[in-house]
Amino acid sequence: MKKQVVVCIALIAVMLMGIGFEREAGAVVCTENVRGIGMTAAAKLYYPCNISGQIPASTMSSGWTAGLAAIEWLSRPMANSGVVVLAFTPLNRFGLVTEWQAAHTNTFNRLKQIASSHPKLGGKIDLSRMQIAGYSKGGGGSLAAAANLGSQVASVVGMAPYWGYEYNITALRRMQAATFIQCAGIMDTLARPLMTEQEYGTLPNGIPKLYKRRTAYNHLDWAMGINQGTIKREIFAWMDYYIRGNQTAANDQILNSRLGVESFHRRK
Repeated sequence: MKKQVVVCIALIAVMLMGIGFEREAGAVVCTENVRGIGMTAAAKLYYPCNISGQIPASTMSSGWTAGLAAIEWLSRPMANSGVVVLAFTPLNRFGLVTEWQAAHTNTFNRLKQIASSHPKLGGKIDLSRMQIAGYSKGGGGSLAAAANLGSQVASVVGMAPYWGYEYNITALRRMQAATFIQCAGIMDTLARPLMTEQEYGTLPNGIPKLYKRRTAYNHLDWAMGINQGTIKREIFAWMDYYIRGNQTAANDQILNSRLGVESFHRRK
């Protein structure tokens, strides 16, 4: 009998190796490794273990040289807040923005497949509330991917998005998604203010868009645990507005806050 119990425990452990159940701020977040996504070296799916109704979904990536662990600080809380997140490491972590663009596109398409066929998430993802999000080269790639995907994308978040002349920025004129560019000031010597202003300025009129430049931040604030509370709060307020439909005064106040910030107009 004891031997049978041990065998059962071992089998359960094997079954759970690909799926993690991790508690985050009183809720349960499930995680799974996802394989076979083009232009990615690794991908991890985060989602609330208990889902009621349909919820939004988002891609997620860090930037140059970085992998999944570098964006865990945002991926996990986002899932805890009620969003399915598929985070990835690009196939070449030392590559061009266009490689992050391709990886975001492929990851976005995998999310759509998950929405239809995943044993727990099938029928639970609202395809009208899909988002693409990334940091640095992953942020530049998220903007480019969202512009190419057109009306399939409801929201895009570029965190300190690096462009670096590595793709044709005029593609952003085709953007249809609500677009949030969150960036740093002159201390950011990579995604410099001139670069992020060009990205924002290329976006078409008539879409919801917000440019928030935190003048005291630098490029690594998104990667090194600095000011991540404020960064997260703004991104969550943006998501509440554009993929959750919670257009409350509190969220609007967070997005319009001007303390130490340069903001450009954002509403339709």
